[in-house]
Amino acid sequence: MEFSAGGADKPFATLDRGNGQKFALSWPTALPQPRIEGNKAIYAGAAGPNADLVVTARASGFQHDVVLHERPGKPLEFRIPVTTSELKLAKTKSGGLKLTDAKGKTVATADEPFMTEAPLDSPTGSRDERGKIDTKVVTGSDGSQVLVLKPDPAYLADKNTTYPVVVDPTVGLTVTQDLTYNDIYQASYANAILYTGTNAKKVQVQDCSGSTCTYKDQYKAVHYRSLVEFGGFSFTGKAIVSAQMQLYGKWLGRCDNWPMTVSPVTSPWVASSTGWGNKPGTTSTGASTITPSCSTSGNWSTWNLTSAAQAWASGMANNGVELATTELNWQYDLDDPRFPDTQIWSFDSADAGTSTPPKMSVSYLLPPDIPTVTAESIDSLDGNNAISRSGTVKTSYTSRSPDGRKLDYTVTLTDATMAAVKARTLMKMRAVTPAGMRPPCRPSVITECAFSDTKKDLYGNLSRVS
Repeated sequence: MEFSAGGADKPFATLDRGNGQKFALSWPTALPQPRIEGNKAIYAGAAGPNADLVVTARASGFQHDVVLHERPGKPLEFRIPVTTSELKLAKTKSGGLKLTDAKGKTVATADEPFMTEAPLDSPTGSRDERGKIDTKVVTGSDGSQVLVLKPDPAYLADKNTTYPVVVDPTVGLTVTQDLTYNDIYQASYANAILYTGTNAKKVQVQDCSGSTCTYKDQYKAVHYRSLVEFGGFSFTGKAIVSAQMQLYGKWLGRCDNWPMTVSPVTSPWVASSTGWGNKPGTTSTGASTITPSCSTSGNWSTWNLTSAAQAWASGMANNGVELATTELNWQYDLDDPRFPDTQIWSFDSADAGTSTPPKMSVSYLLPPDIPTVTAESIDSLDGNNAISRSGTVKTSYTSRSPDGRKLDYTVTLTDATMAAVKARTLMKMRAVTPAGMRPPCRPSVITECAFSDTKKDLYGNLSRVS
């Protein structure tokens, strides 16, 4: 998942599902640089005076809203360009939205869009009403699509409607898959709970004495593991600063402070057809181990996946992660005095229908703009090289980083034989002649020219004569 840093050259939200499937939404006008509040990117004034575009990152996708801070003076219409690859956006019979793949299979859905008003000061006085939104998906002759949203003008003009009003176009396009499997049933469970650990299962075993056989019940250890995959974000090429995964749940049964390891999965898998017998492999590269709390009430457990995310960014395939903990092997008669050693952790899955599904957050550095280089007395350009036959050359370098970090550049001066005369890294610095040395610097002493710190923007000023 990726949100825009502002401007008009890219979508405001992009989901990359892998296998060539992408879904992106753009805004019809240039966006301001967003204000980041937790998992929200707020583009103030993007939808008009006192009207913001708010994009929220969810574990299962993203949500984008238009927040109207005051009553509009005329009917509104929002036209949101849609870009897809190997996917198609369409309206459902119930008024919602869906994404389908090339085979017509629905891969993501969103509920019917609606508007909500701000609550009144008195809870008993709130109407608790939702406003309707006329929603259309318009497909052009060239295959391009536009999501058209027309909020009900009567609802917006109603004197009883309390502002701000949130125009809620889509709610969390689901892209995450997760499941639990165990080694007894050889089956998987894509449901509301992710189980990990060792539990007891009553099994029937044959007990033979000579030619006489009887059957008896025993307790046998059954091992549970879980898989979680987060889609909608491409790690490739990103400069990852940090990454973490959070799961919400509690211990069931005994608790002996067993460690739990999250390991990157090495091959693709599909929740509906994956079980213990065909479970994917894992790697220790980027694995993270913690000892979760033994609290019997729900709490968040956090794994540091920075190393895994950096490995994914460097080219390792991202197929999600596997959760595994201590797995003991035992089998006891029902009347055995030894108590079966069991310990299970239950986590909320993406299908739990709660506000606590699996979460993954990633921080990475935004790339700077391509530097703009201007120069005086430049005779020709050869790729990244500027060639001058003049005795004096002055160059300027300008760029910006959306996250405000300093930028480093290396500038190399060469003589007519292309032998390097001077190479220096500029980090918000200016090249100047040192105090006490009369400019210009001669070729024999060009390497003695100093670079001094300044508080100005990134700038280079280099001089030489032959």
